[in-house]
Amino acid sequence: MKFYVDGSYEVYFDGSNVGLASTNVDAFHILPNGHILLSTSGSITLPNVGYVNGQDIVEFTPTSLGWNKTAGTFAMYLDGSDVGLSTYGENIDGISVLSDGRVLISTTDLNAVPGLATMEDEDILAFAPTSLGTNTAGSWSLYFDGSDVGLSSSSSEDIDALFVTGDGTLYLSTIGSFSVPGISGAKEDVVGFRPTTLGPSTSGTYITPLVFDGSVYGLSSFNIDGYQPQN
Repeated sequence: MKFYVDGSYEVYFDGSNVGLASTNVDAFHILPNGHILLSTSGSITLPNVGYVNGQDIVEFTPTSLGWNKTAGTFAMYLDGSDVGLSTYGENIDGISVLSDGRVLISTTDLNAVPGLATMEDEDILAFAPTSLGTNTAGSWSLYFDGSDVGLSSSSSEDIDALFVTGDGTLYLSTIGSFSVPGISGAKEDVVGFRPTTLGPSTSGTYITPLVFDGSVYGLSSFNIDGYQPQN
């Protein structure tokens, strides 16, 4: 969905038009060229790609967008099984791509990738690719340690939507209610975080008020599981 400041909504991407009717798109990122990176909550067979699962990221090149008029082609962007993402808990539920090409992800549960010990669902990993597509290769690092800044390993504070702005501010949403230093919110909200350090020793401050308060715009019964502000 596309949200406007006047409080109205518009369908941006109609997944049912392009073979996604049977699954949930639980992570997305729109690239500067308009291509859409997305991951799904479960396994599905997509045109031109074949079988993909929740540990993969596919790239959609649109020829048209909108309600009942979405069209385009899919290609594999990141094959999770090539780089250590294989278990159910390693389902990708948040994506953001940095200007240096690193791909940030969050996962639904515990994850363990090459070079890193077990990470939690409130953490964000950074993947530095040497190749992408059907033969994905690269290295992992810890980008954001949520436990350092007030996010617990309780299921409600699982990060399930993320975006990083050009100045490094993180926009985050969680699968349920959250309470962090200075602010609290729910699954329909987006909170901002300004980091002073990142990685294994994450620090910084949360922005008040909420970046987006979903209850104000009729989303109290919904979970935001993908978010990207318009440039």
